[in-house]
Amino acid sequence: CLGPLDARIEEALSQPPSSWELPPDVPRNHRFAPAVQVAVTMGLLKGQEGGAFAGDQPVRRMQVALAFTRLLDLLEAWPSDIGRSEQP
Repeated sequence: CLGPLDARIEEALSQPPSSWELPPDVPRNHRFAPAVQVAVTMGLLKGQEGGAFAGDQPVRRMQVALAFTRLLDLLEAWPSDIGRSEQP
């Protein structure tokens, strides 16, 4: 259970893979396509110039820091933005 992110992840994966808006270099049948779909849909990761994901390239520490910052921003916006159901 990922708490506040469950709804966003479910939303990102609710559509059939044929309708996903994956970067052009990520095949829909790639084993990590669902993870890329979630990360891109949630805004955690962005493509490079030209929209490529470049999943075969090394990740720089600055890119990881930016992804963590975006994740923290999502968590900070919760529950108002992410739509968490009320808990007693």
